[in-house]
Amino acid sequence: MALLAGVGTLAGCGDKKAAGSSGVREAWQAAGLEVTAFASVDGTNYAGGKCRAGKVAGLDAVLCDYADDAALSRGVEAGYASLGDETAAVVQHGRSILIIADRARVDPDGQRLNRASNLFRGVE
Repeated sequence: MALLAGVGTLAGCGDKKAAGSSGVREAWQAAGLEVTAFASVDGTNYAGGKCRAGKVAGLDAVLCDYADDAALSRGVEAGYASLGDETAAVVQHGRSILIIADRARVDPDGQRLNRASNLFRGVE
């Protein structure tokens, strides 16, 4: 599995506002990325998070929110466990994670994945 971005938190990014899970769809759309509707998915596979899944820029994406830091930590582990050998990332912001994967191999250089991840963290 090729991981382009790891788990990270936002720090020292000036006056940029992090999108997190609540505003990320709008941030992706405003940046010109194609975003499908995100539907609720069973959070059991993601350590009990409140999760939604869809596509951004042709990539599979799952957004999950967690009630506390312990649940978030378990969610990050579950996010990594859900990935195969595709180019992918598990990105944390606050008590939310983005699990994003190029299962269809549409992003060979990882630029779409990197851009979507950065917008989630609010650094673009």
